[in-house]
Amino acid sequence: IDLAPGHDLALVYGRVADGWLLSGDFRPNDTLAEVRWVWRASEAWQFDARLRRREEIDLPAGVPHARRDDDLYVRATWRF
Repeated sequence: IDLAPGHDLALVYGRVADGWLLSGDFRPNDTLAEVRWVWRASEAWQFDARLRRREEIDLPAGVPHARRDDDLYVRATWRF
């Protein structure tokens, strides 16, 4: 989604059962929800941010709760 000139926003949601997909972003037996934002401040500067949550769908036997990963990623890029 183009929010404003130079600002982009993306929403990602995926749910993958065991053994269905081989991908770096989507792990088997996981649900993924993600928000990404990119700001191109100038020709030389770009800022990226991502907030992501991954959670197990089916629990293995004897596991008390689902594994959940939350992470935040921020990057500034300078081109010269």
